[in-house]
Amino acid sequence: MAKFATYYFGWLYNDLRFGCEKAIHQGQLSLTDRAAIYLIFPDTGLLASHLDSLRYMQSKGYAPVVVSNHPLSPADRAELQAHAHLVIERHNFGYDFGGYRDGVLALADRLPSLNYLAIFNDSAWFPVTPEADWLREAERKGLDYVGAASHFAFPVTAPEAFRSVDWTYSHKHPFFHYTSFALLIGADILQSRDFLAFWKRFPMSDIKRLVIRRGEAGLTQWVLRHGYTHGETSDLAGLAERIRALPAADLREILARMPMNFGETFLQQTAQGLCADPNASAEDMANLILTSAQRQGVSYALGPVMIERFGFSFLKKSPLWLSAESSRQMLDFVNRLQGDLGAHIRAEAILAAQRAPGEAAAQPSRAAS
Repeated sequence: MAKFATYYFGWLYNDLRFGCEKAIHQGQLSLTDRAAIYLIFPDTGLLASHLDSLRYMQSKGYAPVVVSNHPLSPADRAELQAHAHLVIERHNFGYDFGGYRDGVLALADRLPSLNYLAIFNDSAWFPVTPEADWLREAERKGLDYVGAASHFAFPVTAPEAFRSVDWTYSHKHPFFHYTSFALLIGADILQSRDFLAFWKRFPMSDIKRLVIRRGEAGLTQWVLRHGYTHGETSDLAGLAERIRALPAADLREILARMPMNFGETFLQQTAQGLCADPNASAEDMANLILTSAQRQGVSYALGPVMIERFGFSFLKKSPLWLSAESSRQMLDFVNRLQGDLGAHIRAEAILAAQRAPGEAAAQPSRAAS
């Protein structure tokens, strides 16, 4: 019954129940032909990395609309206003997509005049290195809808069948979607009345898996149904070829540093065995890496690898609290990051790791993406 009610009336419940709690504050930046919605959950206060992300958006000509799913202190609000076109504070109903909706609706009158609308959230650090420039990468694709990565693009291989992993990329899975921690939407979509209608009656929910299904998957499937061009900057379709081309020593290093979700005992034990075996085949190691990436998502399983080897711009935070081992691996990676960006990420990662492992349920309430 709850699923039925939220599908048809979730947006109305949100607007009637929590609309009075929403506050929109004018920022100091003028709107240009490029805007970015940046969803944050600053439960420990505004972070240096939040400001790094906002400065990056501004440097590329994007006027940020910051949406906070957590109350802001007066000082944090003022700091955000200095780096934003709008700052929106809202009750955390609907998780990330509830916040995205408020950001889109706040821009409703200006959407047709935009060339690009980017959507980000703070479940990932970005940019991770000074060289990372995802917005320009995404713009150069020349597509209507661009993600940094995708999920449900491949068959999911059983752990025990890793040697026969199938890396056939397809958009046909009903839950195929581009991950919503980084999206770029072009003018043809922004000028469509149907796009605004999608958001006005978005089936909001406080059930996290429904938000993922209706939000990330729902928006991507809307794009596909309407025939818009789409793609991703990470070229996951060709990732298997790139992984299999690496020498055995590199594959062993990747396996040793790969975080594993709770419950993936077979993958973890097999990875440990392959790493310890000097005669392990490169094919087995590559196939296990790809199987883990299928089952966990590339941006989770291969975050550091994607950044170091393939120029990925984002580092997901959640491996810090997946397990003690994945937390250690993440901290080892961030300790090697350079410059101010690296220093900010490192300081925040240490604090986040102290809240875990084994406390995933206590982490900031956002939709997984």
